[in-house]
Amino acid sequence: MLSLPLTGLPTFVLSNGAIRDSTFPGHHAHPFRNGFWVLNLMGGSGVIDMEGVRRSFSSGCAVLTPPAIWHTYHITRTVPFVHAHFRAFGDVVPVPMVVPLGARAAWARATLREAGRRLSAEPERAGAALWHLLWQLAAGPARAVDPIHHPVIAQVLEHLSRNLHLPVDPESLAQLTGVSVRHLNRLCTAAFAMPVAGYIREQRLQRARHLLEESEIPIISIARLVGYSDLQHFSKLMRQWSGASPRQIRHRRDVHS
Repeated sequence: MLSLPLTGLPTFVLSNGAIRDSTFPGHHAHPFRNGFWVLNLMGGSGVIDMEGVRRSFSSGCAVLTPPAIWHTYHITRTVPFVHAHFRAFGDVVPVPMVVPLGARAAWARATLREAGRRLSAEPERAGAALWHLLWQLAAGPARAVDPIHHPVIAQVLEHLSRNLHLPVDPESLAQLTGVSVRHLNRLCTAAFAMPVAGYIREQRLQRARHLLEESEIPIISIARLVGYSDLQHFSKLMRQWSGASPRQIRHRRDVHS
């Protein structure tokens, strides 16, 4: 696992082709040591070797590499890929070096390319799109879901990825997306099998549980990172949602580590 700073928005490294399509030529070993994080969305197969740890990847995998560490791609056939070069900030979250994206692969490539198109005019929006994608990688392959393409739902996902720590409600999201609350709830139920308020709560609590299990961030800070200023309210919601309080979740992590 890699330790990726992920509680702050990433920024792009503009001098190195921040986001673009590229290709690894076949029958070659490609060593790198970058001064920044690199995310590659692979369109072919190979092996990455980093400090003696070897991981295979195939088409549809995301490969993440940290700054200042030598790593080598071993490629036998030409591999197209989409890359993002960025700097990461905040508290660290464990992220696999290689994540099979499954049904999310096309969505991830489209998200990264769209971020590239927005980068010069809307750098914060592009950073938010990358941030949302990185959180999906942190969740690993187990959370693979079909991508959601409806433009209103895409706006909701993007807004939540940037503002999960702030007050967000169905009314403000409906105003943002230009639809009624009723229509937004209908779209959200079709996409996620729950209305928008339930989806916001689900996203907050999923991210909170991930941070409780995988980081050393204090519980009260995690509550604030996912939009809950009242620790008691956060604990009550987490207990109702997961069957365990935040302290119990962290205790179980510590016992089994």
